[in-house]
Amino acid sequence: MKVFEYATKVSLARPKSKSARTTIPKEVMQFLDIEIGDSVNWVVEYQNGETEVKLKKVE
Repeated sequence: MKVFEYATKVSLARPKSKSARTTIPKEVMQFLDIEIGDSVNWVVEYQNGETEVKLKKVE
């Protein structure tokens, strides 16, 4: 069941950095009860040619 669908832009975390960052939309943060300073866990799964990314709040 799809709850949200958003597009966000990926940018460099800092100049000369090899890391990137993106924005978590406000509605997604509210839905997952994520606040500034919280940690999140990214799970990337690949199966049958499909990629799925899951974002979970670290309790």
